[in-house]
Parts: sequence; structure tokens; C-alpha cells
Amino acid sequence: MTSSHRPAEDRADAIHIGPVGPIPIFHDDDFRLEEDRAREKVNAAIADAMQSTEELLEGVREHPDEDVRCRAIPRLVARWRTDPRTVPALLEGLAEDTSSDVRDGIAMALGPFDEPRVVTALRAALNDENEDVRWSAESSLAQLGIHPN
Repeated sequence: MTSSHRPAEDRADAIHIGPVGPIPIFHDDDFRLEEDRAREKVNAAIADAMQSTEELLEGVREHPDEDVRCRAIPRLVARWRTDPRTVPALLEGLAEDTSSDVRDGIAMALGPFDEPRVVTALRAALNDENEDVRWSAESSLAQLGIHPN
């Protein structure tokens, strides 16, 4: 059965923007997103359970799920910003993590760290393959008063 022949309640809402469309709109209560919501809830619980420096460092560096790594980044910075292992862990992740979402989160989180090694890493991230990472690196450098362009 094609989507145009399905009852309206079984079809995704859609919008058209000029000649582009239909663009599906998914609402928070859409049953098709239940699996994603369940996974996000589990990942949030895992990250929320990380309290110690060791747990958060391990979460940022090694957790197999990129969403958990992303969620651990701001927790690490908020709780353990002054720990001497925090900045090196973030710099390692910015340079080496395979997830552009994680690298992006780290680039944004490094904005408040006014250190030469952070500036060097952020400048290197301006050449990242992912546009969001490049934008976040530029934003963090701007927070530090450095305008690369």
C-alpha cells in the first residue's frame, strides 16, 4: 500500500517549502520513534550515572556508544574542569574520535579553556572533515578572542 493510500493517521505529516517536499514531520509521540526514544533514555541514564572523574573520563574516551560519549563531555567539563586529566582527554577525543558528533561536542566544550595546547588543537580542528566540527572550533576560538578568518 503506498503512502497516499494509507489512512491519514498512518501517514507522516509533511510540509512543502517551495518546490521542495514533501518533507516528513515526526512528532515526539510518533510510534515510529519509540526505539530511538528508548535508546536515548538508556544512554542518558548511563551518562547520568557517571559521577567520578574516572567514570567520566572513561565515558568520553572509551564508551562504545557515541551518544553516551557526547553526553559525558559536558558532565566532565562541569564537574571536573580543573582536574589535570580533563583537558588531555578532550584534546585526545578532538583529534582521534571517529564520531563527528563527539568531536563537535568536544570542540564546543573547549571554549572556556584558555590554554596554548587548546588553541593549537582548535586551530587543527578548523581543518576537520566535518563542517559542524569546524564551526564549533571557530566558535570556541572566538570565545577565546581568537578570530581565525
